[in-house]
Amino acid sequence: MKTTRLIVMLVMILSVSISFLMLDQAFAQRNPNHENHFYNLSDIELITASHRLGRGRLRPDNVKLVDDKLVLSSPANSYHGAEVRTKERYGYGTYSATIKSDYAPGSFTAFFLYQGVKSENDEIDIEIHNDGSRQIDFVTFKDGVKTNKVSQRLDFDPVEDYYSYTIDYRPGLINFYVEDELLASFEDDLPDAEMKLMVNHWWPVWLESERNQPESEIYLKTIDLE
Repeated sequence: MKTTRLIVMLVMILSVSISFLMLDQAFAQRNPNHENHFYNLSDIELITASHRLGRGRLRPDNVKLVDDKLVLSSPANSYHGAEVRTKERYGYGTYSATIKSDYAPGSFTAFFLYQGVKSENDEIDIEIHNDGSRQIDFVTFKDGVKTNKVSQRLDFDPVEDYYSYTIDYRPGLINFYVEDELLASFEDDLPDAEMKLMVNHWWPVWLESERNQPESEIYLKTIDLE
């Protein structure tokens, strides 16, 4: 009798396990975007993101590796985008990326540091407006509150070629460089947390945009930290 009960219990456990496995496989087939992908660029391991941001969603399948460059795309007629980030958090240092943007009015190309905790995040941003205006914003957040912002107009079109963008994050000082030229510097109300290094292409709700746009692609050639 005990042997029979044991066999019945084992069969039930096996049936439940198979059912959960089938559900997982079915979910994966219906939701191909839920899995993150890993890439290695400039000897830095990056992981894709999968979450809502702004008007759309950041999707892993909108990231691809082409000729040793990461391409972050936004499909035509949508507000979905893409994001890559480091797995680890980093503190004070110099962070640089070589990026070629694209024309997609209402969207950002962003290179930034982000703490990535449940609330009151520290953040350091470089945000390129993809509307042809050449506007670039340099922004900091401390404990979830915006503490500094400076906007500049680039001397070049960020869509035409690859350009370098740098965040120099130091105690009591944050400098922002574009093509090795200092464009902004902050000394007050600065973040001080360790943060993840990120690049994304997304659609903020506060920028005017039209859904009927062609596909746009942001190219990330290099990303470095010192």
